[in-house]
Amino acid sequence: MKEKILFLNIGWMKNYRGLKGGDTIVNGGKKQIGFGHEMFNFQPFDDGKMYGFVEPKRKSVSYERNSLHIEKIDKSYVGKSSINGVLVVWTALRPGMGGNVIVGWYKNATVYRNEQTDILRPFHGENYSYFVTADREDCFLLGKDLRTKKVPRAKTEGKGWMGQSNIWYANDANVANFRQGVFDYINKKLSPANDTRSVRNYLRNKSHQGKMNNQQIGRENDGNIIVARKCRRIANEYGERYKKEIMISSKWTPELLSSNWFSALEFWFNKSFYRGRKDIISETFMKRAWVVINRIGKDNLFKVSDNELEKSLSAEGVNNHIDRKMVIETLEFIKNIDSHNIVAYSLKGINSGQTIIIFDELRKIFGIGPKLASLFLRDVCFVYKVEPVVREQLICLQPVDTWVMQVSIELGIPGCVKEINRNAVVEPIVDYCLKNKISPLLFNAGAWYVGARAFSLLIKSL
Repeated sequence: MKEKILFLNIGWMKNYRGLKGGDTIVNGGKKQIGFGHEMFNFQPFDDGKMYGFVEPKRKSVSYERNSLHIEKIDKSYVGKSSINGVLVVWTALRPGMGGNVIVGWYKNATVYRNEQTDILRPFHGENYSYFVTADREDCFLLGKDLRTKKVPRAKTEGKGWMGQSNIWYANDANVANFRQGVFDYINKKLSPANDTRSVRNYLRNKSHQGKMNNQQIGRENDGNIIVARKCRRIANEYGERYKKEIMISSKWTPELLSSNWFSALEFWFNKSFYRGRKDIISETFMKRAWVVINRIGKDNLFKVSDNELEKSLSAEGVNNHIDRKMVIETLEFIKNIDSHNIVAYSLKGINSGQTIIIFDELRKIFGIGPKLASLFLRDVCFVYKVEPVVREQLICLQPVDTWVMQVSIELGIPGCVKEINRNAVVEPIVDYCLKNKISPLLFNAGAWYVGARAFSLLIKSL
């Protein structure tokens, strides 16, 4: 199946986080006043997402904004209100240089047909709207000096290329090679979102590596032994505690989850609701949603309409629209898989070496980012006592939240850097664990356990 991509042209800014530090829009926005809706395109919000705006053409009479033709991204989305799993590439005209360049991207984004106003992005008394949203971890903004990948325009390359419109679907046959080249470019790019310093620091550190004398190397080796010892204890003691207290001692058994798709669904919801907010809030919404699911019953669950389910969830107090849509799209997902069993389906993929494929499929469910997909898959592995050995698959089994990040950095795992994209922590963790023969899954669970329960662990140690 052809990968989904959309190019959106916006004004040029340094950070796209509002008018901070003298940052203004060039070649975009409302030129007469110097700002526009896209100025918040890389502003992270409390729900763990970013919201992107592009200015489509306006209707000649009402001057309302036109809709996006999302069916041009994928023909199967004719008449639908949104499309998931899209790579949205943001482009802008580079000041003083001429030509459009890629400034950043949202991976696994949701693109809406119509302008959305449900998220508050206020500025000068106006609520700034959006057309695109994605998890913060999937949003990448290149530093100004790294924006060098050009996007050809129709006026020089001809039909099928980006024209005067700010929306380009890149679905013409003669742009296929360029389209694939952009996928390759983004997959290989190391630059994290909103941080040009990391690239400079990386290069600077690489240059220092060749200058270390024998004494420095000796100290580094001693330090590595200490770090490895601590990481091993995190995995073997606290990772096992996580399994014992949260996994094995609970009602989730391999036999139950494999044979009962309804219990497997509950297991999924016990992971999928825990996103970027206090656990007590996630637990409350999860329990309310499960009340609705139980009331409908497993025999009628696939018969109820999306609209009816949405109303029932809202009436029960599932107030967050992301939670409601996640539930609806989860049911649509399991409706189309073997035996409707999301656990058995995922386990089959893991055992057959298709962890990455399952990971990507789960992330297409609305509201499911890399952390939640990884959390679910990792705990499936714990239930069934399996663990892949391939690095790329293990990366998909590393849920990273603030606890895992802080513990990994505090331990001194080489390469772990705070507040960058997910891979800046995940890949160093997996590489370090494999190098030192530590289970990456157990370390991840143990790091979370230590971080989340640090206070109680401290009290017990007194």
